Amino acid sequence: MNTKPQYAIKAVSSLTGLSTYLIRAWEKRYGILNPKRTDTNRRLYTDEEIEKLRLLRQAVSSGFSIGSIANFPKEKLKSILSTSFREASAQRADFEEYSGNRRFSSDYLQSCLVSIYNFDQGGLKDILIKASAELGQNELLERLIIPLINTIGEKWEEGILTIAQEHLASSEIADFLHYQRGLYKNAKSSPILISATPQGEHHELGALIVSTVGGSVGWNVVHLGTNLPVEEIVLASKASKAKLICLSLVYPLYDPLVGNYLTKLNELKGKGIKIILGGRASRSYINMMKGTDIFIINDLREFRRQLAEFH
Repeated sequence: MNTKPQYAIKAVSSLTGLSTYLIRAWEKRYGILNPKRTDTNRRLYTDEEIEKLRLLRQAVSSGFSIGSIANFPKEKLKSILSTSFREASAQRADFEEYSGNRRFSSDYLQSCLVSIYNFDQGGLKDILIKASAELGQNELLERLIIPLINTIGEKWEEGILTIAQEHLASSEIADFLHYQRGLYKNAKSSPILISATPQGEHHELGALIVSTVGGSVGWNVVHLGTNLPVEEIVLASKASKAKLICLSLVYPLYDPLVGNYLTKLNELKGKGIKIILGGRASRSYINMMKGTDIFIINDLREFRRQLAEFH
């Protein structure tokens, strides 16, 4: 293998299948390579560096997060790819049956991603509206909206999506969810649910999904939005006579400050009010929440079961 730096970044892009933007993003964010520079500051890559980029691309395509494998040596990358391939082969029949039932919503997801890549906000809106007309709410949220939100986050972390593309997508999905939750008009006598995110959590989409599901199963929802201090949530829940407080938490994991926040909320909420915590980071607080009345959920199915039980 030639160890001489000789490939310009455009040639590397062609040889690896990675965009020049993504190669630069991976270098800047994760320090995966340190290519030599010419006198005019052009990057030059070796055969070995190209091989590592190819391995990283295969691993990311297999489902690994670039952040978790960026600094693995080539031998380690080859090992995890070999293991991943064997496991995938053993499970292929099950996967094909499983994915066949979901291909319809997967097509929508891919169409959404194309619109996001192209900054086509109108196109994204049209796809979401069409999907909502053809898919039931459970399918819409579980097979399209939540996977789409997760994919957007992953591709932003990997440098595949820019900040502007991520903001465009989040804004349009938020508008769509606001519209969806407004479709449900329940009797004034229906129980009241508070949806919000804890102080320091600025990701609203999870709380909007909570609002949509709550409204669809007979709850009157008071949506407070993001970044709420404990005292504000307690005040709103008592003033509205809410029966349930639902919080969405995406970030951070295992943070004692968040644990203290949740413990304080549990102490101040008052009698007869339940608390449900969901979102990507929620399960990291299971041990911290032992001995409290806070219910931590895994997915929307479990959330619906809890809503039915508390209704």
